[in-house]
Amino acid sequence: MTIKYLKMPMKRFLSVITLCIPLILQAQENWQPMLLTVSGHHEVNGVSAFYQLSDCGDENYILLRFENSNNFAVEVSWYDGVFTQDKQWIRHHGEAAMKKIILEAHSTHFGFCGRDSLLKVLLKDFIPDKSSFYQYKALELVINIK
Repeated sequence: MTIKYLKMPMKRFLSVITLCIPLILQAQENWQPMLLTVSGHHEVNGVSAFYQLSDCGDENYILLRFENSNNFAVEVSWYDGVFTQDKQWIRHHGEAAMKKIILEAHSTHFGFCGRDSLLKVLLKDFIPDKSSFYQYKALELVINIK
């Protein structure tokens, strides 16, 4: 049996590796379904949502992931909400607190430690430490065709 090596320019190889790193990191982490409906579903109008609590250096973050299974782009808007062990919702109000992201058709967007984004929520903005954390929810979620 002979093994043939693919000849690929180094620049292209590095580009492929760079694009794959976030996907590898995503696969290794523990994503939890984000409850988007009263009945407990994590999918609404072709958009699925997940979250995970992560230690990024010396800070705790909630990382978010949205998946669009539609054949068209959508705009997703929401407010961050943290449910505590004491069964209280903590959220930020007002127009400045609303988050919006555009998801292209058949795409996935997610937060990870190495990048600041709307999909990376600093836990201490809501509660003092992760021992009080129970659940994250995208409150008042709205999905519009873009």
